[in-house]
Amino acid sequence: MGWTDLFRRRPKRRKMAPYRAPDINPDQPLREHVIDDGVMVARYSARLTLKNRIIVGALRGEDAFDTERYQQVAREVLDDLIDELDRSAERVQEVRRKAFSLPGRAKHEHDYRSRDLHNLEHREEVNTAVAARMRVIRDNAQSVEVLVKLARDDAWSEIGGEIARRSAETWHRYEDDPDYEQGRERRMRLLMREVAFEVKQAREAADGAHYA
Repeated sequence: MGWTDLFRRRPKRRKMAPYRAPDINPDQPLREHVIDDGVMVARYSARLTLKNRIIVGALRGEDAFDTERYQQVAREVLDDLIDELDRSAERVQEVRRKAFSLPGRAKHEHDYRSRDLHNLEHREEVNTAVAARMRVIRDNAQSVEVLVKLARDDAWSEIGGEIARRSAETWHRYEDDPDYEQGRERRMRLLMREVAFEVKQAREAADGAHYA
């Protein structure tokens, strides 16, 4: 480079805006995870409730499984869950409104103060989001069909398991009985009565544990 090059005008440097990191809400991944868990629990609750309804129908002697009727029952079950989630969100909203003007520390687990507003808002948003997702499931015919199929399979598995258990317990009494075939129909009726009673007890116990 010659000395004359020193006097050449250098190109101006372009001014660049300072780097700014994108806005990221650190709570967002956690919130989505909690919503996914809430939807999973709600779907399982609907499946359990529907399974119990199907078992009740079977024990009442329904001749055939009416898929369309149980799809409507499934929508009613989902409606009940959605209403429950909406009411829960409304309750949290009311608690948050009252906590807004209450400073200090909470005195017990149901005593919310202004420092709890973030957590309360999070709970309200999750309940609202789960309810919205459940509405999508309720309004989707394929999702309802899948729910009914799973609940039906659960119900038949529970009833079939009870029949198999009872049959295993009573079979050895009659396998060497020469008059077994003569009383077979009567014994089958007695077996079904016992199965119906025990399945009913198991279902009521499960319901009690679920709502405890």
